[in-house]
Amino acid sequence: MLKAYQRDGLAVIAIEDVLGLLGQDGHLTGPGWAWLASFDINKAGFVIVAVFVLTWVVALAIWRFGKIEQKWDLPAEATPAD
Repeated sequence: MLKAYQRDGLAVIAIEDVLGLLGQDGHLTGPGWAWLASFDINKAGFVIVAVFVLTWVVALAIWRFGKIEQKWDLPAEATPAD
């Protein structure tokens, strides 16, 4: 199952590829089509990975320094008895 960031990264690359092919095969001109023609897919991959790593680091920091587990754990006397 794809995570949201994986799905979004794949969507960005797929849309860029399709639009690039349309612009190239259709001989379309303009600033947007020129940008697509010069788009570097390798840089896009690095940006997607960097966003993933940054998101992971922020989530880890929030979990570690925000003491999330202690805030969400129920005290032993408050747990329902079986």
